[in-house]
Amino acid sequence: MSLLLCLSLLLPPAPPALPEIPCSWVSADAQWVLHLDMQAAVASTLVSRLGELPWQTELPTELRGRLGLDLRTDVQTLTAYGEQDDPQTFVLLVQGGKALDGALEKLAALVPHERQEQGGMPIDRWQPEEGEDPFYSYLARRPDSEQRVLVLGLSAATVSSGLATLQGRSDHLSPEQARAALSLSPGAFLCVVVRDGLAALAEHGPDSQMTELVETLAVEAGEEAQQAFVRVSVGTRDASDAQKIGSVLQGATALLSLMAQSDEGARDLQPLLSGLSVKCEGARVMVRLQHDSAALADLMMEQVQSGHAAFELPPPAPAQDGWY
Repeated sequence: MSLLLCLSLLLPPAPPALPEIPCSWVSADAQWVLHLDMQAAVASTLVSRLGELPWQTELPTELRGRLGLDLRTDVQTLTAYGEQDDPQTFVLLVQGGKALDGALEKLAALVPHERQEQGGMPIDRWQPEEGEDPFYSYLARRPDSEQRVLVLGLSAATVSSGLATLQGRSDHLSPEQARAALSLSPGAFLCVVVRDGLAALAEHGPDSQMTELVETLAVEAGEEAQQAFVRVSVGTRDASDAQKIGSVLQGATALLSLMAQSDEGARDLQPLLSGLSVKCEGARVMVRLQHDSAALADLMMEQVQSGHAAFELPPPAPAQDGWY
């Protein structure tokens, strides 16, 4: 046995590579970013134990049946970004292979479309049905590669802007900006980062005062060592604001635990809630939930098959004018 082989057996295994948001694909002006590593999600114990359940919903079924596109095998990642107060800035990037070519060819036979020029690039305009809003697309390719990135948006200008970022012709999000809001953990396959624009949400709902305290929000979900996890990081202005939010979340966690103990149908949730923690770290509030992947999948299957949630909150009390 060679010396190199002996050393390789003695050395500890290399740590798994940390997942990353494809920052070079995301505009520097993006206020929120969502990224899903579809292949990592499908390979996880949680999703594999759920079997066909996530893929029996209407959209994946229609994509397979009408366009021949299987989200489990034909799509590698989904990345979306935009601005809080302007839906027209929404950009969706679908990374996949040559199956995207075939899907667009089949879509062209089903949906009226036309090609128009925007920013010097040919953008496809799709009109699903009369009265419905159109959507726009561009399929980006690389020479001598089967890799594809489908750029989708609600306007030709948005797709053109997203394409300019993808091609490096426009400023993109830096890794430092992304890590300032969220440093992804090993095993994470889904993340959502809200970098700015949360103040606009403060105008809505009874929780507006609490929303005003939040400056950034980051959520990641994934699986490591057969343990499914969800981690939420709430960034605030200072430790005092973090303590206020932490106290509210800790109270809500205690209330959920009491409800699970008193409701016989919700007792299966007690082990899940025992893996939930809320902790303040300086100006951040960290919420962590961890549970065995197989057990969580079984619990989710039971709830779906029973047709209802483990427990339901009582309806809100009507206001004085009768509306609620």
